Amino acid sequence: MAMSHVREVGPDSALSLVEVCARLNTRLAWYGLPRLKPAAVMEADSETIVAVVAGDTALKPVRFAFDRRTGSVQRSVVTRDAA
Repeated sequence: MAMSHVREVGPDSALSLVEVCARLNTRLAWYGLPRLKPAAVMEADSETIVAVVAGDTALKPVRFAFDRRTGSVQRSVVTRDAA
């Protein structure tokens, strides 16, 4: 059986803002991008934490939406209009 990257999180162990920052910093370092940092991390609603990663001004910021219960992540590029 293949391992899934999505972990089930119980109702008492939902992801926090601090855990999302730690996950992003770990993932960026693992990909060899330690200069990129979470620029903003906030709760979008009760089920979603949104983080914007930015670094070099030549790169467009990237938005990550974390599901607090499952830990799954959706990525999208932030346009200048939305930033």
